[in-house]
Amino acid sequence: MRRIIWAGPALADVEDCLVWSAERFGRNAAARYRHLIRTAVREIGKEPDLIGARRFEEFRPTAWIYHLRHSRKRAAVDGVVVKSPRHFVIYLEEPEALQILRLLHDSMDIEAQFDP
Repeated sequence: MRRIIWAGPALADVEDCLVWSAERFGRNAAARYRHLIRTAVREIGKEPDLIGARRFEEFRPTAWIYHLRHSRKRAAVDGVVVKSPRHFVIYLEEPEALQILRLLHDSMDIEAQFDP
């Protein structure tokens, strides 16, 4: 598994996502979403080009984008999964590590979040 590096904006994205989830759906739901994010990032660390990931070359040749829904069945907490995850993980594949750049809601204009 490659080393995972979290960019500052990605950490802020995760915090915002989990606070919003806890406020809207409760602490247990937020805990499940946190576990889903961790599961997805672990899977990305093991295999950056895993099923469901796609190149995000519009941003950078080594960039990838992965929707959390692809990891939901492997992220159950006490038999309960997140029903409808709505976030993408955007990451860079580097020789020694993966850099997690952002965690963005799937309703956002993803390309608009990055400088060309």
